[in-house]
Amino acid sequence: MEADKKDRTKPRLGLVPASLVYAVATIMGDAVASGKYEAHNWRKGMAWSIAYDSLQRHLQDWNEGLIVDKDSGKSPLWHAACDLAFLIEYQEKGLGTDDRYKGETK
Repeated sequence: MEADKKDRTKPRLGLVPASLVYAVATIMGDAVASGKYEAHNWRKGMAWSIAYDSLQRHLQDWNEGLIVDKDSGKSPLWHAACDLAFLIEYQEKGLGTDDRYKGETK
């Protein structure tokens, strides 16, 4: 007989690739260790366009064939994942400034 656990509707975090979690944690940890940013600095929020532009630059670098970022020595995809994580958190928690283009007002 096995125990029953009533949480089948909760997110299945075990399905998230460990490589994604380690990539984001590495980029964030390296930024803190280097003194570039304080731990949890990103939680203060920022203009969403800043994170979006960074995300796009890292994706463009990767798309152009860059395997290793020249500054960090890590994959541009790792940096992009970090930026995407910020944007998801900002949208979910209403952090930073949503400065996306909203179309023309009439």
